[in-house]
Amino acid sequence: SKHKKHGKHHKKEKDLDCRPREQGIFSEEFVQYNRDQEQSLRNLRRQIGQTEDEVDSLKRNSHSLEVNSEHLRELIKKDRMEADRLEDTVSSWLDIVKECLEEDELENEEVEFSRLIRFFGSNIYQKAYLEDILENSEGQ
Repeated sequence: SKHKKHGKHHKKEKDLDCRPREQGIFSEEFVQYNRDQEQSLRNLRRQIGQTEDEVDSLKRNSHSLEVNSEHLRELIKKDRMEADRLEDTVSSWLDIVKECLEEDELENEEVEFSRLIRFFGSNIYQKAYLEDILENSEGQ
């Protein structure tokens, strides 16, 4: 026969094709599980990124609030000091007015009022305040 002439013996050769077959090494369930896990990982990474952004934003807002709070505390402190100073001033005015009213030796209240105005200056608000005090004290 022809085969024997060439010294070859033809046996049925095994299929040694290394190309990927339709059925892979891993089962479809395993591959799907891996896909699901990868999707979960991507989702978690996205959530982590969003959470980190939110934390950074909260830190910035917190710092801003702390700065504003400190500024407000300073303003409140200054306002309280100013209020105390004004209360002391009003108290001093009242003491002077009381002293003036207690000195009934003067027959004319206008003279006394003029004395107060000269003492406090010509500020219109001070005049109005003193007029109120004098009017209220007359009724007592």
